[in-house]
Amino acid sequence: MINQVVLIGRLTKDPELKQTQAGINYAWFSLAVDRPRSSHSVEDKADFIDCVIWREHAVAFCKYVQKGRLIAITGQVRTGKYDDAKGQRVYRTNVEVNSFQFLDSRKPATMPQTTDPFASETAPAAMAEDDLPF
Repeated sequence: MINQVVLIGRLTKDPELKQTQAGINYAWFSLAVDRPRSSHSVEDKADFIDCVIWREHAVAFCKYVQKGRLIAITGQVRTGKYDDAKGQRVYRTNVEVNSFQFLDSRKPATMPQTTDPFASETAPAAMAEDDLPF
């Protein structure tokens, strides 16, 4: 049997690193994944997929990923159930993330702007035809 998920989408909000009572790091996040546009639809639609990432992957994820960032994830579908504070049975389906990859090239706001080393050149150097090696 196969339970493998590959998704590409954008984060709907900044992830927040948390810990279980046993001290294991994790983070929940939601990924907005575009649906293919049908021929008769003029508006874009998206699915919002709940995901969880664990341990050292969660630490790295929270450190480098922000709201709106385009990422690819791989993982498995997980289902579960629990009783909420009102005693109601709640069923949950999410993706447990194994790996992720950045698909855009956002630079942090604190990173200095690179400058063009040739920007100060105002005109090409004057060169006589005799100076050309060919």
